Amino acid sequence: MLDIVLSSIFMIILFGIVGLGLYLFIKTTIESNRERKALDNKYNVSKFPVTSKSGVKYFVEIEYRHDGYHSYDLGVHVYERTLKTNSKYNDKRVESKFASTNTTDYISLASYVVNNYEEKINTNNLRHKKHNELLNSGKKLFEEWDGIIKDELIKSRPKTDRDE
Repeated sequence: MLDIVLSSIFMIILFGIVGLGLYLFIKTTIESNRERKALDNKYNVSKFPVTSKSGVKYFVEIEYRHDGYHSYDLGVHVYERTLKTNSKYNDKRVESKFASTNTTDYISLASYVVNNYEEKINTNNLRHKKHNELLNSGKKLFEEWDGIIKDELIKSRPKTDRDE
């Protein structure tokens, strides 16, 4: 009988400790989220439209990263914004860069990230265009070829990108 009473008391104490720990965990989580939202409202900014040099409009968001796990404190995110059918926006993140909080000029930071993204897109477009031109010229030469294999063609191995 004494064993049942002692085990019951032990279980009540154990559940009390677990319950208190759970309560304190939830309370600190709620307080932490409130502090985080207060900092978000204080430092985070966003702007639409941010028009690039080429005339494309982007949605830019600068967030203050205050969780302490990142080596950078400001995150700059660039989104392409499209309009959905129900008058809401669909934002697709296309670029993210991070900077320290030593930078307080948000305008130059946003301009740099948008221009960097557009330069990367233009470089990729030029690379694809050059590659397509090379493929088309090779295709044209192949179609003009009479189909006769000559000795100079056998001795020379075609040059590829891997050879460079």
